[in-house]
Formats: sequence, C-alpha cells, structure tokens
Amino acid sequence: EYNEYVEKNLPYNKRFAEILREDYWKIFPEVKEYYMKNINMNEIKRFLDLIKKQSEDCLATRLLEMTAELFFDCCALGYEANDYRGIKDLTPKELYKMHADGRHDGLLDIDGSSKDAFDSWYHDRKRYGWHPWEICRGGNSTHISLYVIQDEKGWWVALAGSSIGRSIETIKFYLAIIEKGLPVFLYDGKEIAAMLTGVDNIGIVPDGIFPRYCASWFPDEKIHTFMNLPYESQKEVIDSSYWYPTRKAVLL
Repeated sequence: EYNEYVEKNLPYNKRFAEILREDYWKIFPEVKEYYMKNINMNEIKRFLDLIKKQSEDCLATRLLEMTAELFFDCCALGYEANDYRGIKDLTPKELYKMHADGRHDGLLDIDGSSKDAFDSWYHDRKRYGWHPWEICRGGNSTHISLYVIQDEKGWWVALAGSSIGRSIETIKFYLAIIEKGLPVFLYDGKEIAAMLTGVDNIGIVPDGIFPRYCASWFPDEKIHTFMNLPYESQKEVIDSSYWYPTRKAVLL
C-alpha cells in the first residue's frame, strides 16, 4: 500500500523522466530558435550527411607529419568559423593562446614549424596532467577539445564538444576542418546529430538535484542534457514526458 501511495501521489518535480527534445521544442519553440541561431540549413545538411558516413576507421587519409603551427591552424579554422574574438588581428598561435584553456604544457614554447620538435614534445612521457587540447575554455563538460592523435598510418585530429551549449560551435569547427581536407573524427558525432535534429532525449531530474553530470541516473540511456521540471508550461511537459516508475521500498 505504501508503494502504491507513493507511485500515485509523489509530485512530478520529485521524479525522474525523459522527454524527446523535439517535443520539448514544440512546447518552447524559442529554445529551438536560440539553439539554431548560429547555424544555417546548408551547414546542418552538410553535417548530417558527413556524420552518417563517419566511423572510427573511416579516416581515409593521415597527415605524414604534425607541427604546432599546423595544430594552431586547425584551431584557427574553428575560431574563424565561429567568429571568435581576434580572428582578424591575431595569428593562429595567438588565437589559441587567447581562447584555449591556458594549461598548454609547453606547446606554445616549442619551435612551431618543426615536426621533430612536435614529435619530441608529443612523446615526452614526463608530460602529464595538463590540458593542451582544450582549445575552447569552459567547465568540465562545457569546453571543446581538439586532440592530436598518431597511429601507425600517421597523424589526425579528433574533436570533442557534445554539451548542448557548445554543440553548434563544435559542428562548425568540424565542418571547417573537413573543408580544409584535414583528417578529423568527431566524438559523439551521432549523438550531436540527434541533438541537432531533436531526436535525442533530455533527462528530467528531481528538484534538489543539479541538472549536470546526471548520466548515472540514466544508466541505460546516453543522455547529454538534463533539466529540472520547468515552472512554465509544466502540464505540457509532464504530459509529453516518459516518467520512470518510482523506486519501490522493500522490507529486508
């Protein structure tokens, strides 16, 4: 009887749920409009077409060598695509210094034109704990990273930035690097595509749980965005969501 009572009477703002982003956008169209304001339909189509073909072994080409300058050039492509401050006045290295995390681990100090200098820096096992790949500073889950990776075929870069607040920037970074013909892989590419088209789910967590780093509450889902039940249009959100059953109390 207790479990039945809780299931029937526990307020929705004390429960877990998920809502399709597309349904959430129907209730709050201004949220979709704000999210899409810096990307056009041609970019969306191009991105979705590319991600359909992406897999971890799809990089047909590699770079035969890598230098710090080439890495900074890759960063500058994304900074320019997103109209970052300084793009008209600063060099790629200066742009990186302005917008990256700052903990460059000596990358700014090596000979930028030397492949040997980069190779030596990259393979220096005494380096650890710094963040040279965080090219757009932010929080633990809200920064954008561009990793340089070497395998037996050569060098390539991998982009990461799947938070809802940075995903459009990440898409534009990806497209800019692709357009230059450079080998790049986008982590969580299919998840970002689902976010862009509204077919992913937003996790709803109870009041009192900050809606960040909540993936552990949804172990069977891959959810990147979380929220508490909003005050506005609450009934519409409740009716459009899938509500998880309440946890049952048992006697031991």
